Amino acid sequence: MLPDVTGATVIDLGCGAGALARALAEAGAAHVLAVDSSRRMLARAAPHPRVRYLRADLERLTLRPRTADRVVSSLALHYVAAPAPRPGSSQAYGDTTAAHPSSS
Repeated sequence: MLPDVTGATVIDLGCGAGALARALAEAGAAHVLAVDSSRRMLARAAPHPRVRYLRADLERLTLRPRTADRVVSSLALHYVAAPAPRPGSSQAYGDTTAAHPSSS
């Protein structure tokens, strides 16, 4: 289930081949920045007019404050050190490793 992203700018951390990024764009996100460190995964990502793919290390990624309305990550946060939340912000984590294609 996707959050309401209508008109939002969204960052997808650890986007892999971009399926979630494209789904967010199709769900109404105005712009999605899809970030992954794997050149091979990004090479598999299908283009979408509202998705921009960026190859970057998540632990070294720096973005300007207020870059996005929403930040999502699926199957990637367990690879990086725990982020420090901003005062007043909230975080939600989930691990659905069993659903990952490499686990089958």
